[in-house]
Amino acid sequence: MEKHSNHTGTFYGIGVGPGDPELVTIKASKALRKVKFVFEATSYAGKDSIAGRIAKKYYSKSAKFMSLVFPMVKDERTKTLAWKKNAGLVAEKLLAGHDCAFVTIGDPMIYSTCSYLLAELRKLVPKLRSEIIPGITSFQTAAAKSQEPLVEDRETMTVVPSFSSDALKDLKKHSSGTLVLMKAFRTKKEITAYIRKNRCEAIFASKLCLKGELVTTDIDLAESSPEEYLSLFIIRKKCNDA
Repeated sequence: MEKHSNHTGTFYGIGVGPGDPELVTIKASKALRKVKFVFEATSYAGKDSIAGRIAKKYYSKSAKFMSLVFPMVKDERTKTLAWKKNAGLVAEKLLAGHDCAFVTIGDPMIYSTCSYLLAELRKLVPKLRSEIIPGITSFQTAAAKSQEPLVEDRETMTVVPSFSSDALKDLKKHSSGTLVLMKAFRTKKEITAYIRKNRCEAIFASKLCLKGELVTTDIDLAESSPEEYLSLFIIRKKCNDA
């Protein structure tokens, strides 16, 4: 247990983008170079993360890199205990006066473990000093790679975590704007059936900026592609009800 310092360190929640180290912002790289500890989130011990691999290209050689295990389970109690335990590890370093960074793919405030960690740190560290450095999201990257706009003029955009069938029940409510369906690895067949039935314009993307990347408007190809956690659909413009 490290001793408390008169000076509390600053916590940085850093988005490192979709997977390409060249898409890390200048501000993120500067923060990584000055912190004493860099934390990554992993689903089990011994497994590294994409965010961690990217961060290793930027942080100082004098910094210490640490993995925090956040089990990917449905049980809320297990998840809550993991957030509290890991927040305690980070809080210990902050209270000892060390600046710390937590790195995440995409953006720290969009479906990220960072937001849960930050909430727990606020309970543990009085007058927590923190800074969130945004990152480029996967859906921004998919739009850029396909060279198709996400929204124009007065169009709206809805982002839905589509890892379960329940999350897809109300898709028709959003059919007049752009619909981003993230975490589509378990519901891909249901989503492609919806796209075909309603004759939607759609983009499928998986493993963006990584080996095996796929960005396509071919729904047959999207449906037959391997199941991939890092996958999403962008459904553009109006769908025509069948």
